[in-house]
Amino acid sequence: MPVLTRDAGQTCVVANDCAATVTRQHADGTWTFCVPRGFDGGTVVGGTKEPDNWDPEPSAAVRETLLRRFAETYPAVLGPGEAFRWVRDIVGRRPTRRGGPRMAAEGLGGGRVVVHAYGLGGRGYELSWGVAGEAVRLAAEHSGGGAGWRLRHHGDGLENRDGLYGSGKGDIGLT
Repeated sequence: MPVLTRDAGQTCVVANDCAATVTRQHADGTWTFCVPRGFDGGTVVGGTKEPDNWDPEPSAAVRETLLRRFAETYPAVLGPGEAFRWVRDIVGRRPTRRGGPRMAAEGLGGGRVVVHAYGLGGRGYELSWGVAGEAVRLAAEHSGGGAGWRLRHHGDGLENRDGLYGSGKGDIGLT
C-alpha cells in the first residue's frame, strides 16, 4: 500500500531575472530548474528532493550547489562578471505518495463525491493546473453532471451550479 511522506526540498530566490522557465535532469537523477517570478521579479532556483528529511533549516552549501549547477545549465542568466544576487533560501515540505500521486474519484453515496488529488511531491506547483482540470472532470463525471463545475479562485474547493461542494486544500484546490 502506498504511503504518504514528507520530502524536503530546498530552493533559493535570487534577484537576477531569467527570461525562461528551465528544467534539467542530471545524469545522477538530480534536477536543476528555475521559475521566473513575474510580479516581484527575480527567479526561484532549485532544487533538491530529500526523502524523509525533516530538517527545516536551509543549507548554505546546498544553495551554492544549486546556483552553480543552474549557472552551468543556463549561462545566459548571468552577464559577464555578474554574480547571483541572493535574496533568501526556502525549505519546503512536499507531500509525496510512494507509488505515485493519487488521482481518483470516490462516490460516497447520496450524490456525494470525493476527488482525491494528492502526493505530487515537488511537482505540485508545476502540475497544479492540469491536476485541477482533471479533478473537475472527475467530479463532474462521477456526480452525474458535466456542466457547471468550477474551481473557486480562493482555493476553498469545488462547487457546482446546485451548490454541491468538494473541500480542498493546497495548490490544486482539491484533496
